Amino acid sequence: MNAHTPPTWRPESVDELAACVRDAAANAQPVVIAGRGTRPGPAALAQGNPARLALDGLDGVLRHSPGDLSLRVFAGLRLADLDALLAEHDQWFPSAAYRGAGSLGGLLASNAEGALQLGYGRAREHLLGASCVHGSGEVARSRGDVVKNVAGYDVARLLVGSHGTLGAYAEVALRVFPRPQRSASLRVELADLATAFTVARHLRATQLEPVFLNVLAEPDLVELVLGFDGLKARVKGQLKAARPLLVPHATGSIEVLEDTSDHSLRATLDDPVGTLGRAHAAAPRAAESHALLHLRAPAAVLADLLPPALRALPLPVHLDARPALGSAWLGIHADNSLSLRDELPALLTALRRRAHVTVHNAPLALRATPEQVWGAPPADFALLQTVKQALDPSGVFAAGRFVGGL
Repeated sequence: MNAHTPPTWRPESVDELAACVRDAAANAQPVVIAGRGTRPGPAALAQGNPARLALDGLDGVLRHSPGDLSLRVFAGLRLADLDALLAEHDQWFPSAAYRGAGSLGGLLASNAEGALQLGYGRAREHLLGASCVHGSGEVARSRGDVVKNVAGYDVARLLVGSHGTLGAYAEVALRVFPRPQRSASLRVELADLATAFTVARHLRATQLEPVFLNVLAEPDLVELVLGFDGLKARVKGQLKAARPLLVPHATGSIEVLEDTSDHSLRATLDDPVGTLGRAHAAAPRAAESHALLHLRAPAAVLADLLPPALRALPLPVHLDARPALGSAWLGIHADNSLSLRDELPALLTALRRRAHVTVHNAPLALRATPEQVWGAPPADFALLQTVKQALDPSGVFAAGRFVGGL
C-alpha cells in the first residue's frame, strides 16, 4: 500500500463491512466513513492517513410495510431512491424528501438539519432501530426493529450525530409518514434582520403550525419564508391566517409558492451547506475564500447576536437562520483567502462567547485542529471519551477529526 494513497473500501454486505473494520482495527489503520461522499461534514484534518470507507455498496430495501408506516433498508440507500419508493405508496420520510443524492446512513450520522425539522422533527426521532458495526468490527444487530444494546448503550440513536466516530450504520429501520395532500409556502421581504427575527418570534406565538420558518438574508435583502403541509383545506386556512400577520411588516408583496416553486425553496433550505456554498463555486481557490459556519443558540440569543455581528463584518454574508430551532447557517465570501483569514478569527471569537459554532468550511489554516472546527470541548467531554472507548476501543473511526480529537 502506498503510504500517501490510503485505500478506499466499498463493502457490499454487513459481513464485509464488519470485516473491513476488523482488519482496520487489527492493523491500526484509521478509517473515515464516507457514506456516498456527497456532503463531507465538518472535520479537522485527519490523522494517520485514514482509509476511506464508502458505504454506497450497502444499498437496497430489506422490508417495507406500508400498512404499518415502517420500513427497513440498507444504510447506503440513496435518499432520492427512498423517496421514490415511498411515493409509490403515497408516503414519505420528510428528512429525505428534498436531499437527493446522499445516503440514509449519512443523514443520520451527520444529524443533518433538513428543511422540515420544525414540523416533523429530526430523523433521529423516527428511527426505530438499526444494525451497526462498531470499532472492534462486531455487529449490533436489530431484533425486529429494536436494536440490541452494546455496553449498555442504545447504539442506533447514539450514532446519530456522531459523524462516524463511534461506528457505521449498516441497516436502518424507520417510521414513515403519509404524504401530505398539499404543500405551500409564503415569502415576504422585510426591512432588516432585527425585524425578521421579531416577526418570526411573533408568528411562533400564534396558532400557526408551519413546517419551516426561516430568516434568509444576503447583501441588501432580508426575507422571511414559512411553509405548511397537510390536508388541502388546512393548508389553505394556514396561508389565509398568516397573511394579515405579515402585511404590517412587509416591504413588498407577499408571495405564495406552490408546486415547483415551493419544492425548489424547500430543496434550497434542506441543503444549507450546498446552498450557501454556491455563491463561491466559480471562484478560484473557492475553499480558501469561503467560510461556512453553523451556530446553535436560543432564538433570543441569535436575534441579539447576529444583526450587530454581521453589520460589523466587512465581507458579504448569506444567512439562513431557523430561530425556532435555535440554529443559523452563515456563508461568508471573500475575494481572497487573506481577507477571510484576517476577519474570521475575530468573528468566531465573538460568536463563540454566546453560541456554539461549528466550522464547516474555512481556509485550511483556520480548520486544522478539532478546537478550531468544533470549539472547546464541552463540560461533559469525559463522558464522550467513555462512550468512544466503549464503542471504538482501538480509535479506528474518524482519525481524530471530531470534537476534542475523538
